[in-house]
Amino acid sequence: MNECRYYGQDMGVLHCAAQHNHQEVMNFIFESLENLDINCREKNDKTPLHLAAEAGHLQAVMRLIDMGCDAHIRDLNGSTAVHLAAREGHHEIVKRLLLVVTEIDDRDGEGCTTLHIAAAKGHGEVVEVLLNSNASSNCETIREMTPLHFAAQLGHTEVCKQLIRHGANLNAQNHQGNTALHLAVMGNFKELTRLLVDSKAEVDLPNNRLQTPLHLAVENGFQDEVEVLLAGNASLSAREKTGKTSLHLAARGSFVAIVDMIIKAERYYSTSREYHENDLDYIDPHTYLRQPAHPSAPLMKELLWKLATKHLKENDWKKLANYWKFMPDHVRAIEHQYTGACSYKEHGYRLFMIWLHGVRKDENILKLLFEALVAIDRRALAEQVRRKFTGEPEKPCMHSLCGLI
Repeated sequence: MNECRYYGQDMGVLHCAAQHNHQEVMNFIFESLENLDINCREKNDKTPLHLAAEAGHLQAVMRLIDMGCDAHIRDLNGSTAVHLAAREGHHEIVKRLLLVVTEIDDRDGEGCTTLHIAAAKGHGEVVEVLLNSNASSNCETIREMTPLHFAAQLGHTEVCKQLIRHGANLNAQNHQGNTALHLAVMGNFKELTRLLVDSKAEVDLPNNRLQTPLHLAVENGFQDEVEVLLAGNASLSAREKTGKTSLHLAARGSFVAIVDMIIKAERYYSTSREYHENDLDYIDPHTYLRQPAHPSAPLMKELLWKLATKHLKENDWKKLANYWKFMPDHVRAIEHQYTGACSYKEHGYRLFMIWLHGVRKDENILKLLFEALVAIDRRALAEQVRRKFTGEPEKPCMHSLCGLI
């Protein structure tokens, strides 16, 4: 008797038994039916082994294998039973099927290996089984996607860790020139981006549009991603296809916080050298980008706000920028933010805050500010600031300076 007489969903009784893990029915079929085609296919060309593996029924899979089911048969999508088991995260079934398949890096109809599929789905246990069975961690699809690309694209941090431990190429580029780091950044997966940077992925590798991961982070306004990349020493001079740096892109996108962060980062490198030369404690780049290191910084913020909004003249902030050696690009990027006729007040405060981040904790911050104000011909204002901090008796009130603090 031939068991493969299709009905209903074009599945025979063995298909149904395998899909629902009815082992007693399977045993009855094997013992009772003659001329049984154990590899009979349903309408999608799936065998009973496909269905059992996909549904996660280990005992059914083992029984079918014992009866000689062919594990290499493909369904209409070009998938074998091990591909389907990996897609669903059934690691024990994958482990069992690997004992009978001849090629661990066999591809499905889309050109993906079992490891590609498991990595894309974030199935860590399946990934571990495959890697321990010597699956290639750097196998590429037609679009030059590695398993690490797939895992990074979907933010599977733990899977990325596994792949990296097993020698995945951090700097492999797909058909668009994107690395795993590019894809992690585009997905705004901060912790994954940090993992890749800490694992020594090339931070400045450009894609086909000459965009580094920093360009992509800035272009999308992903502030956390920008911070991780800047702390990882990403290049600020790299230019994408249109010739723009990350600072240009941030200004064009009106990402004020990112503009300021990039300028802080550019000034950080000289500041960190000064910390080393003056035998001061190491200054962490993440901390530097988020908050000033100087102990008087909290006290200074209110003073700098009042200076910027009540006492600086329209072009004073630019003079201060020049005195503090801000680059012309920095000034233009800050100035790009326009909120009306009094924009210069906000520009001045942003400049002050960026400058404040660069003041070393061993420096006399009041002295530095005093000297800067004197240098731009605002001595009276400088004296007023000094007296407020030193507690010297006030001179007769000058209305333009009242309420400084």
